[in-house]
Amino acid sequence: MLETNVVRWTSKITDNARRGLVDQALSCFLQMLRARIEPNAITYSATISACAQSTRPSLATSLHCLILKKGFSNQLFVSSGLISMYSKHDRIKEARFLFDDMPERDDVSWNSMIAGYSQRGLNEEACGLFCSMINSCENWKLLVSDFTLATVLKACGGLGCSRIGKCVHGYAVKIGFDSDLFVSGSTVYMYCKCGILDMAGLAFDQIENKDIVAWNTMITGYAQNCYEEEAIELFYQMELEGFKPNDTTFCCVLKASTAMSDSAVGRCFHAKVLKLGCSMDVFVATALVDMYSKFYDIEDVERAFW
Repeated sequence: MLETNVVRWTSKITDNARRGLVDQALSCFLQMLRARIEPNAITYSATISACAQSTRPSLATSLHCLILKKGFSNQLFVSSGLISMYSKHDRIKEARFLFDDMPERDDVSWNSMIAGYSQRGLNEEACGLFCSMINSCENWKLLVSDFTLATVLKACGGLGCSRIGKCVHGYAVKIGFDSDLFVSGSTVYMYCKCGILDMAGLAFDQIENKDIVAWNTMITGYAQNCYEEEAIELFYQMELEGFKPNDTTFCCVLKASTAMSDSAVGRCFHAKVLKLGCSMDVFVATALVDMYSKFYDIEDVERAFW
């Protein structure tokens, strides 16, 4: 009967955590403790998931202390969950301490630590940890997911490190993840940030079902690397293929028009901005002001604001 109660409470906590009902999940956990029903490793794992979504970081520390006291910290999936929780709360040092202290690591622990670094702009650490995983784990192919590869590719882009980026791209091809939209989009991003536009273009062309993010990444890559004409040409190709530009797209092509000093093209994009209702976006408005300022058109600068 006691075991049934544990399963029942754990199921409630898990269900609430999955639905993002953090307070309800944590309330169930506290009620369970008050009823003197001892949680098991699965219960703690579900509660960790709820704590990771909480806006109260102190709860993470309290839960971790309880897990240590009850002797569940040596459970692999519990430790991996704690790493993920600390990473999400921007407590990257605590996460790394736990990671280094683990006698063995699974895909969750590796991926949580790599993602934690990347999401905080610690791209060098993210890439370094990925390289450590490849070098130290014989079964690294089982640990790597589309999420891992996409995260590391973006980190390489952030570093401007094409050497590691090319290796990661090679791994993606080797283990069959190169056709994944998330991975292929990150590959385009990496090559664009590294200024290797020919490889970025090849990776972009190989994406079968492109989304607006992929289009924007390639257009941005051209614009940021002073290939303004290519950026604008790709914009029109995107429209021909039925994609609707968004704020990000317009920011890029407006900046490209400004760099080219082409007022006719710039005004054309401004008309599209008004037609699609993107003019209220602060970044689009700023790009319009910059463009008209360069063209010395004060009246249109004022209109861009109003």
